[in-house]
Formats: sequence, structure tokens, C-alpha cells
Amino acid sequence: SPNTVNESMADSSKSISRHADAAPTAASERAYQAAFQFLKNKQYNEAIESFDSFAKKYPADLNVANADYLLGQLYLLQGQPELAINFFKRFTTGYTQDARIPDALLQLGLAYFAKGNKEMATETFEKIVQQYPDSKVAQAAQARLQQFKAMTSAANLATKDKV
Repeated sequence: SPNTVNESMADSSKSISRHADAAPTAASERAYQAAFQFLKNKQYNEAIESFDSFAKKYPADLNVANADYLLGQLYLLQGQPELAINFFKRFTTGYTQDARIPDALLQLGLAYFAKGNKEMATETFEKIVQQYPDSKVAQAAQARLQQFKAMTSAANLATKDKV
């Protein structure tokens, strides 16, 4: 019916703000568990497809936050940093109270680095160190920043030798 189309369009526009708060239904729980099973079986392409279709079909479901986070990780694992960046950005801006935010920021920094954007990777790692100074994630970010400094000074030395 035309009314249903309008309702679903309204629902999809709401999903952009990513305030997922609906308790899972039996159907949405099955869809999420099926996607998660693909992930556990290391069937990454199927997991990506399933999590993506789950998030589109049930945009208000509580598990959409998990789907977004896992999609970011899957795309990073599959060597698609651009798509990983999109999902980690969506996760970190859409679920600001989630306990995985520091982890997602670290993954975001790694995705920027994998894409070759060292400037954004550095900025992201510095943000983690500032916002979560006593966390394990901050230690990992700090280690990456140290690696960048070492790489930069090694590159500078190599350049000086050639002159």
C-alpha cells in the first residue's frame, strides 16, 4: 500500500541518524545471527552481504551498532580501507556512548593508514591518546605514533644521504 512505502521511506531517513533502539524481533534476530554465523565461519564476503542487508532491512534494531562495527572490521580485513573508514566513522558518530568507541577509533586510524592517509591516521591516533589516556587502546595508538615518527626520521635520513 502507498502508506507502507511512505512509512518505510520515513524509517530509512531516520536510520541515517543511527539511533537504533528497537528491541530485536524474531526475524531481525535470525537475520543478525545468520550474518554472525558467516563471520564465525570466516565466510567474510557472505558476512558483509548479510550484515549490510540486515542493517538496511532493520535500521532501528539494537544490533545495527554491532553490524556497523563488524562491517568496518570486515572491510579492513578484506583490504578495503575506504569502506572500513565509512563504517567506523558512522559507528563513532552514531553511537557516541558505545564502549567500543576507542577501539573503533583505533580501527579507523588503521584504515586511514592502510589507505595511505598518514595525516588522518596520525590525527586519529592522537585523538585516542588525548581522550582515553589510560586505556590499552591509547597504548596501541601511542605505539603507532612512535612507529610513524621512526619511519619519518628514517625517510629523512635516507633523503639526506642521497644529496
